[in-house]
Amino acid sequence: MSSTGHYAKGFVRLTAGGKRVMWDGNRWQQLCQIDKCLKRDQKSQGVCLIHYREQLENSKKKLERKSRRTGKKLNLVCSSLTRQQMSDLELFSTRFGARLSSHVDEKTTHLIASEVESRVCCLTKKVFFAVGFHKFVIGFQWIVDCLAKETLLNEENYEIQGDSSLSSDHNGMQRSRLTRQPIFKSYPYAIAVECAIGCQQGMFTRDELENLVELSGAILIRNVQQDSIESHRTLIVLCDDDDKNVVKKYENLKVKYVFVIPEFFLDSIVLYEVQPIKSYELIFS
Repeated sequence: MSSTGHYAKGFVRLTAGGKRVMWDGNRWQQLCQIDKCLKRDQKSQGVCLIHYREQLENSKKKLERKSRRTGKKLNLVCSSLTRQQMSDLELFSTRFGARLSSHVDEKTTHLIASEVESRVCCLTKKVFFAVGFHKFVIGFQWIVDCLAKETLLNEENYEIQGDSSLSSDHNGMQRSRLTRQPIFKSYPYAIAVECAIGCQQGMFTRDELENLVELSGAILIRNVQQDSIESHRTLIVLCDDDDKNVVKKYENLKVKYVFVIPEFFLDSIVLYEVQPIKSYELIFS
């Protein structure tokens, strides 16, 4: 059927599957499925490159119109994605008019996290900040399924439920997003950061940890000699477990204070539940 004797070069026909193909003199070439277009299909998208770009642009404009109606704008940050996943995320941003950023802030709408299993992620710096800002923390499968179905699906069905370090189903991310109240706001705590090199094996710098303290609603004490601390408050000092010198800095303080490892604060943030201090307290002899 595909010999040069049976068909003239440029002959167009429909396959049994309904696709348009053209004989180029040697073999059948699949054509753009837009009627009367004789350009070749590109990248198995079913249309030629020109029509493919037109479809992307039309989809983008359609989503932008929808976003203006609903007031919803996608501002995405990713966490621990592979190179292929990043490529898919960029395609998603093109198709759905999303903005990509490298850091989490108040403008972020979604943190897209790589999953170690369904709806469970690793704890990264970006995850902590996403919870601190009360943002969606969504598994990457949302990106995959939105691309496959060519529509924005309900992200709540893909929301991360837990992490690989604390618990796979604590739902702290969701509680933070729905409550939208700083976790420490109603507690009589002030927090000072005395970690010499940050914490979590260098995941956080001291400045970043202080930023999280402010997001958490706790009173941040930057200088214990200058900042006033109300008498009813307990000062939580986040410090390294081998830093006995920190005791001298606080030994004459007239308010109640306690030394704890920084995981007291970080676990409270990601679980969105203030943890019992005793479990993290440091006793320096």
